[in-house]
Amino acid sequence: MSPPAADVDVQPIIADNPFPTKTLQVTSHSSASRLAGPLTYSGSLDSYEHFDVTGVIGREFPTLQLSEILHDDAKIRDLAILGTPALQP
Repeated sequence: MSPPAADVDVQPIIADNPFPTKTLQVTSHSSASRLAGPLTYSGSLDSYEHFDVTGVIGREFPTLQLSEILHDDAKIRDLAILGTPALQP
């Protein structure tokens, strides 16, 4: 037995769309990274209690609340670097 939604008739798409969409302008972007090299860990999170779970999972900070570091771009960046196994120190 099919779900009740399968019994609904599908209406055809009308060519004259009463809801016009905006046209996006596409600009040319280089696919090359603007970074001079790989990101490096600055150590800004070393003062927090932590342990390495595994090489794939990464580091865990059991007492750290994310809301405590949201205002600090260096700590957010270091957290992202630690979450990327290829970039870990």
